[in-house]
Amino acid sequence: MYRKIFFSIIIFSIGSCITYRDIEFIDVHSISFSKENGCSPICADLKVYNPNQYPILIKDIDVEAHLNDKKVGNVVNDKKIKLLKQDSIDIHLIFQSDAQQILTSLVNSLGFLLGKSQNLSLSGSLKAQVFLFKKKIDITYKTDFKDLSF
Repeated sequence: MYRKIFFSIIIFSIGSCITYRDIEFIDVHSISFSKENGCSPICADLKVYNPNQYPILIKDIDVEAHLNDKKVGNVVNDKKIKLLKQDSIDIHLIFQSDAQQILTSLVNSLGFLLGKSQNLSLSGSLKAQVFLFKKKIDITYKTDFKDLSF
């Protein structure tokens, strides 16, 4: 009986010493408009890092793509992705959009016709979960359209 109480106290003590550090959104390292890669019409790879000593589940990804501040697509993903302890992972996102919507956004922009720079931005969030605890991680990224590969 005392042995069970002793082990319960030890396990509780060790469990209360575990700290949680936020998952880090590192960068968007690949944006593609190539249909050969299955992009319809935009794909992006997000790199995130888990600084913790235990694995974390990533779920509920909700990211929007904006071209010159006009929405051109979004990702809503409910799949669970396991991020191993002290490891980084690339999360492949396929945006739901229409190529016509992107062309319309470009053509409607006077800057495109004048040769001015155009920007593509990604914004949204993903949720990380450890046991019953959930944490929302914000994602913001902006790049010049001329820096992208087609």
